[in-house]
Amino acid sequence: MSDVPVDGFKRVPNLEVFYFEGNNLQQITPGTFAGLPHLRNIYIPNNKLSRIQEGALAVASDFFQDLVLSGNDISIIEPFAITGISGADLRLDGNSLTVLDEAVFRPLLEDKVSIFLEGNPLSCECDVAWLVTRPDLMAWIADDAACFNGQLLADLDPAMYENLC
Repeated sequence: MSDVPVDGFKRVPNLEVFYFEGNNLQQITPGTFAGLPHLRNIYIPNNKLSRIQEGALAVASDFFQDLVLSGNDISIIEPFAITGISGADLRLDGNSLTVLDEAVFRPLLEDKVSIFLEGNPLSCECDVAWLVTRPDLMAWIADDAACFNGQLLADLDPAMYENLC
């Protein structure tokens, strides 16, 4: 399967778990997960996603726990692509992210979303200064997140980023 219709869940408003592993899904249409107040988990690992567009993963559930996008080829996440997952886990392991865009990730971290980034080729240039200089936000990044060269984000020197960026 390579498509999830935007109205595919309109008749199942009590859906709690969406599991779609190992398919050829290349895009999530904005609004696909709207109107599902009981949704707790979305599992979309090992697909062909490369870009998550604004509104694609807008969730409106007080019970949400896990959003798993591991093992795709995600290199771009647009601002406001992922919303409504306060206090949940966001698994982005094994993707192609090189940059941690502040407009994308700061709102998630401020909503106490735990973000897992292992296996992404993060550049760790000035694009991460906003993050590594804020221990309160870094606390929500999993310890195994690393730069393309293997250096852990947790080991980056905040003072260096304050001076250079």
